[in-house]
Amino acid sequence: MVRFRPCETCGRIIEASSSALCHRCGDQDEEHFEKVRDFIKQHPQVSIPVVAEATNVSESSIREMIRDGRLKLNDPAMFSYD
Repeated sequence: MVRFRPCETCGRIIEASSSALCHRCGDQDEEHFEKVRDFIKQHPQVSIPVVAEATNVSESSIREMIRDGRLKLNDPAMFSYD
């Protein structure tokens, strides 16, 4: 029997065995990740608020990427956790 659950971002119903996000939210998450990663590569000494402003990705999303280990930081001191 197939089990279903809501997407963690938008609440759409998805298969429980799939990722935590539906395809649409997963694609958007990946796009945000690439924008943030590319910006940090070009500007390695930048703070989270500056990255958020420049990429139009929320600070909370950026912090989540850091916590999840998706972003590797050259200077973690530049990314303070308020």
